[in-house]
Amino acid sequence: MVPKTRYQRSMPRPTSGDIGFISDASASHAFSRIASELTSKFGDLPQAPKPQQFRNQYAEWLPRFEAARLKHPARAAIATCGAELFVDALSLRGVSVREACAQTGHGVSLDCQHGTGDRDGLLGATVGNALGNAQEMWERGQCSGGVLNAVRWLSDNLPSLDLSDQRFVILGAGAELAPTKLLLEAGAQVLWLDVRTPRLDPNGYAGRLWFPPSGTDLLAEPGRVRAIIEGFARSPVHLGLFAYAPGRLREWGLCATMNALTATLAERLASVTVLLSPASPSLVAPMRTQAPTWTQRLLPKGSGGRIENVSRSVVPAQGVSYQAAQYLGKRLTSEAWAHDPRLTARISCNVAGISRTRSIDHPVFAAAFAGAHHLGVRIFDSDFTARSNGLLMLHDLFGPERGANDLYTQQVHGGTFGLPVPLERAITVAAALGLGRNPHLLGRLLRKP
Repeated sequence: MVPKTRYQRSMPRPTSGDIGFISDASASHAFSRIASELTSKFGDLPQAPKPQQFRNQYAEWLPRFEAARLKHPARAAIATCGAELFVDALSLRGVSVREACAQTGHGVSLDCQHGTGDRDGLLGATVGNALGNAQEMWERGQCSGGVLNAVRWLSDNLPSLDLSDQRFVILGAGAELAPTKLLLEAGAQVLWLDVRTPRLDPNGYAGRLWFPPSGTDLLAEPGRVRAIIEGFARSPVHLGLFAYAPGRLREWGLCATMNALTATLAERLASVTVLLSPASPSLVAPMRTQAPTWTQRLLPKGSGGRIENVSRSVVPAQGVSYQAAQYLGKRLTSEAWAHDPRLTARISCNVAGISRTRSIDHPVFAAAFAGAHHLGVRIFDSDFTARSNGLLMLHDLFGPERGANDLYTQQVHGGTFGLPVPLERAITVAAALGLGRNPHLLGRLLRKP
């Protein structure tokens, strides 16, 4: 069994009474109810597991549901309904999330730091390395063809792209996978919203960094966060949704709150960006097929890593709240936004690979990372993931427009979508191989409470 993990937070822990479901007892019951409503309303979808069985069975059901949804004539309507039910399931301090985000808040005067770095020098290495990295990943089956095409466009156009008048709002700006540093290096104006205030050297960026003198707590004061954004948005702004914290419904709560804020700010937005985990069912975009590794040849047959080209990549140990946020709150919601005529903003929603971050603190994952290459999977450094997906975001925002069905075709998955077995099983195999080569991790595992 893959362990639960402890994450580095990009937003603070709210008190236990801050987040709750309006009519459900738990995340499992809430997701089960939403799934039942969708299957009942639209038909021709696989029935959801019963509430008492949902937690143990949803990992097998969800990829089948997504495969059926993708070919359903009401695909966009299902996405819209799921996105709305996801937000409406939760309350903050006794009121609905939408009501909490609509409450009057008070903005603050923002501090501003002007970067003194040289934009061309800072971006030179990033742009120069991007094409080579993309080409290598494509040849190794670690990314989709859409990534390679996007990076080619960036290589030609990013050096001349002027971001000095572009304003970006980053919720969870201090998160390890947020593109905050890349945007500042590229000369953009960035509003930092996070529980922590920034500590960045002005010599390391060329843009302007705006931030409240004290941190912002998205779950405790969404109205204030909205007021700060409205004061910053003199013209349409680019909104990045990167806030994350685990446990006690925070995955669901933060994602639902960011989505509700996006709806209230719709007329002020030039774009919205979210980043998808590979640990969620995804239609696998075209990539280069690789010969199986010797380890893959030894794996049991008949337990493939896909259902109708949708990845079997749910990791149940991450929790139902996490998966609800990824699937309902990000995947379905971004598709709903792309079809919503009230939201004219561009939508960027790309898949990132598994990354080494301070957020994962468990020896089983350390062992799995050590053994992942035996399965043809690459584990990325957090800075690489932040930069690569930041570049893909810039392509989505300033490059050729993409249709709603192309939202997820840029996938830097590191080979996870090419696995012949479900992702959770692959993690178990990789961990066993990693422990064999790194026995010192066994001591850490035995000491782990």
